[in-house]
Amino acid sequence: MRTIILDEGKAPFIKRVFELYSTGKYTLDEIRDKINSLGLTGRRNKPLSRSQYQTILKNPLYYGVFRYKGETYEGTHEPIITKKLFDRCQEVMRMRGRHKEKQTTKFVLRGLMRCGECSRMITAELQKGHVYYRCTKRLTNCKQKYVREEELAAQIKKFIQKVSLCADWTKKILEQLEKDKNSAVQSSLPQQQNLQNKITEVDNKINKLIDIYLEGTITLEEYQRKKESFINEKKVLQENLKDFAAGANNWFEPAKEFVTLLNSAHCAMEERNLESQKEFLKKIGSNFILKERRLVFSSESPYRGFLSDAPFPNWRRGWDSNPGAQLPGPIA
Repeated sequence: MRTIILDEGKAPFIKRVFELYSTGKYTLDEIRDKINSLGLTGRRNKPLSRSQYQTILKNPLYYGVFRYKGETYEGTHEPIITKKLFDRCQEVMRMRGRHKEKQTTKFVLRGLMRCGECSRMITAELQKGHVYYRCTKRLTNCKQKYVREEELAAQIKKFIQKVSLCADWTKKILEQLEKDKNSAVQSSLPQQQNLQNKITEVDNKINKLIDIYLEGTITLEEYQRKKESFINEKKVLQENLKDFAAGANNWFEPAKEFVTLLNSAHCAMEERNLESQKEFLKKIGSNFILKERRLVFSSESPYRGFLSDAPFPNWRRGWDSNPGAQLPGPIA
């Protein structure tokens, strides 16, 4: 049996293929375009095809095992990825295959909306190969008409286009957020040290107060009163130090989550994955109404408050210059 030698120059590209696919945000075509543009090639230095990327994702060789004549063996080569990452990719592949089998008959948007006329729930049914959504009209004389899923999907796509971020913009913003986080931490260190010095000063005052009392210079009542004052002062300083340390970067994770969420919306739109698009809408909006064949909803972003005060003006200015990415607001 021959020794397996993996091309070290291609290893980082292969690993990135698995990392991208495991997120569920990228199609094989998107991964092919991204990785091929970085220079990954196959035999005879030709760019890899979509099917070749699918073969890579199914090959256990990259996490350290290989198959030979139908039997699996443990390799002696250095794995490129973990078994856990490989398994995540297989699950993504399996779920996508299941989605393709069911997407023509699954009523993705059922249960999301209410009728704008009578407030009854919107149901769905299959007619002549198309999914239609309508009011249940239970015990009402509701006049609302049917609407095809394709029409609702087009409306949802327009909503998402207003707030989605492409991969390039996502990368730029996340890089800027990381820089701003590091800058905020560094700039806060002197203030934190100053608070720590003040806490040390209060501790010294308490120790001196004890000495003064033991020397009989002050009464017990004076000692107790001043000690209580010092302890309360120290408590305030400690809480300020804790809040200041946390405040230096407590905006980072919500901001990162927010940007990633907007990128996932872009991926769901590019993949035409209506179910993922629906889940995104539920995260940014509520009170979904269907009236006159038009979907409307209110949007109160949970991120709006910290965005107005977050210490990263550089990328916010860049955001404002990008017409394809606006902060979500009330949508009607």
